[in-house]
Amino acid sequence: MSLASSVSLFAPEQVIAYSSLFSEKNLLWKNLKDEFASRQSKQKFPGIPLICAENSLFSAAAGAALYSLEKKYPVNSN
Repeated sequence: MSLASSVSLFAPEQVIAYSSLFSEKNLLWKNLKDEFASRQSKQKFPGIPLICAENSLFSAAAGAALYSLEKKYPVNSN
């Protein structure tokens, strides 16, 4: 059983993450973003930004896509 469901959408130029645990203002998000940037630098990947998507930024199409992903690949298979 997971504490929270999180979803990431990958594109060549950005990674968009959504989870009920993240907001732009909390320490958990800051640590994740800092570690993501650090790993990119160590592995010499291009600087791809990690973007936190809050509820207000999701369109109906993005919501439908996330629903499809969660149905196909469930986070918690209980």
